Amino acid sequence: MDQGRCTPEGNTLKVHVTDAIQNSCSKCTEIQKTKARKVVNYIRENNKDVWDELIKKYDPKDEYKEKYEAFLEGKF
Repeated sequence: MDQGRCTPEGNTLKVHVTDAIQNSCSKCTEIQKTKARKVVNYIRENNKDVWDELIKKYDPKDEYKEKYEAFLEGKF
């Protein structure tokens, strides 16, 4: 993360990650929400260092933790 040029997919992800973390993916379609949950839960379980970097960058004060945890559990 922040270690060079992003792929087009990476740039798209960067645009949406803030909304996803801060607003439970409010701009996402239901299909996008389902896919986001799947990808993020995979990262959390299999790439803890990457997950920690994401949270450090996009929610360093744990302001949105309750929201994104509920979203990832499918409550939103």
